[in-house]
Amino acid sequence: MESILKSWGNTLRFIIVLFIIFFAVIIIINKLSNNTQFNIDYTNDKTLITIIDKKNVIANSVLSACDCWANTGIEIRPGEEYEIKVLGKIHTTADKMIKDAEDDVKPRFDWVGPEGAKDFRIRNNKQYFLSDSLRKTLLLFQNAKVGQVLFYFQKTNSKKPNCEMGLSFFIPDSVLTYESEKGLSGKNDTKDTWFVWASVNDMLLRDFQGQSNKIAYLGGAINDTLKTKLNNWQQLVNENYNRLWFDDNFGNFVISAKIIKPIHYFDFW
Repeated sequence: MESILKSWGNTLRFIIVLFIIFFAVIIIINKLSNNTQFNIDYTNDKTLITIIDKKNVIANSVLSACDCWANTGIEIRPGEEYEIKVLGKIHTTADKMIKDAEDDVKPRFDWVGPEGAKDFRIRNNKQYFLSDSLRKTLLLFQNAKVGQVLFYFQKTNSKKPNCEMGLSFFIPDSVLTYESEKGLSGKNDTKDTWFVWASVNDMLLRDFQGQSNKIAYLGGAINDTLKTKLNNWQQLVNENYNRLWFDDNFGNFVISAKIIKPIHYFDFW
């Protein structure tokens, strides 16, 4: 009996040693191997490029200047920290830029970075003052500059932003504004996954029945121009075309996000 127990003890020790060796080999192989994943995702009408390892996710998405609340494809899960940078330049009045180029004159409006334009143009001339002032109230976010990049973190099962007129129309009133000097950073300390939406800040018609929206569109037009613009306004109403100020934007921003995963005890595996 004693010899049997001794034999079983030796066998058990051998199994334990073998398991330890196997476990150590797995750790070494895992450490030496390249665990980085590279993905390209074309869903949500976006090109999202991600580089993923055990500690970080580097995600890059393109935001078109004419996009009004677009899903970047970037996700921030519970416990993850994020650092977002935006690069690029856009123009918010392509029609005027082209006209000025044809006339060989200095452009009336500059190209802008993700921090937006310096100010919103409100002309003192009484013909334009009212319409310019009303246009400013039509910005997606009045406290941000024209062309400035806005972010909205949609929580799981909450409404998606939608700029198209209809039942699904939803413009969030709680957004984050991007500043080039600071970037955008923080931590998801909730239990929900955040889906990152972005938009250029520009004017959007919200109510075709509202007189202020109509006056903002007319923009101080007079004589024959007023008649033409009144006809155009009716066409906008008939087609529910409320994005006209977005559709004359030109260019793209690149949104680069570094997602830092929470550290767990067994991450060294």
